Amino acid sequence: MTEPVSVPQTPPPAPPTASPSVDFAAREAAIASREAAIASREATLKAEEQRQRRAADLAFADQLIEQGRLLPRDQQPVVALLAQIPAVQPMEFADPEAEGQTVKTFARAWLMEFLKRLPPQIDYAERTAATDENKPPAGALSRKAFERLDPQQRKAHLARGGKIVD
Repeated sequence: MTEPVSVPQTPPPAPPTASPSVDFAAREAAIASREAAIASREATLKAEEQRQRRAADLAFADQLIEQGRLLPRDQQPVVALLAQIPAVQPMEFADPEAEGQTVKTFARAWLMEFLKRLPPQIDYAERTAATDENKPPAGALSRKAFERLDPQQRKAHLARGGKIVD
């Protein structure tokens, strides 16, 4: 006789634990939460970058004011203009010094270099008051001009060797 052959039995199916839609909904909620956190961090970083850029623009404008190249009344408009120009916006133009050559640069960098090259509009140099030592030698004054001087000026004119002519 032949022995019966045993047939492996397949295990009974596991009872369903949760429906696939519940797992999908939970994953979607987790993804949405992570996306919201990432968006919040990006917004925070963008705001910080803008704050740092504005501080750098203000410092740049202050430096130009100290050098006399920018009037104080123009500080805020220059800072606002710099804030509007993207740091990496490229531009091209023909170089007037090299025929046929094209210059490629960034608009913000070019504007800042241009502002640095402006001639001073205000001279903040300290001036000394005129004294007898640094006044030019007295010349001749007409009698009418001499009489229009106040007594102190007349005395100073004569003390410096000034002459009176008719």
